[in-house]
Amino acid sequence: MGLGTGLNMLLTWIGSDSRCLEVHYDAVEPFPLNAATLNQLDHCSSLGVSERHPDFMEMMQAPFDARTSRQNFHFRSVPDDSTLAPSTYDVVYFDAFAPTHQPELWTVAFFERMCLLLRPAGVLVTYCAKGDVRRAMQRAGFTVERLPGPPGKKEMLRARKPA
Repeated sequence: MGLGTGLNMLLTWIGSDSRCLEVHYDAVEPFPLNAATLNQLDHCSSLGVSERHPDFMEMMQAPFDARTSRQNFHFRSVPDDSTLAPSTYDVVYFDAFAPTHQPELWTVAFFERMCLLLRPAGVLVTYCAKGDVRRAMQRAGFTVERLPGPPGKKEMLRARKPA
């Protein structure tokens, strides 16, 4: 939920290749970034995978619902979650803007929709660790735990759908 700069997608692609996993990655992003911004960010060089930059740019700029594949990594971007099938996903990267900027995406009702998309025992992760968000996830049916955050973030949340 929220492709943003594509960093989670790129890290998943790299990880799937290193582990020989087949991944189907559906990204929900109503406002894709333009090529100039993506080139300026240059995630591929920062991660030491410059050779992936052309393919990364192709995936990030593909029209909505176009499927692109690179070996065992299959990618598709959609403008909203209305076409996503229930009980389809193992993981949801919840990378929406902060609750203060997009409050409608941080409600119990929205997390209930995310829970429906996940398979039993599926996981939703977010860098947001606010207590209101954690409680909304719990009311939506998730078991939620706080984890150490990435550099610059004290904590993050991991929510699990019951098995």
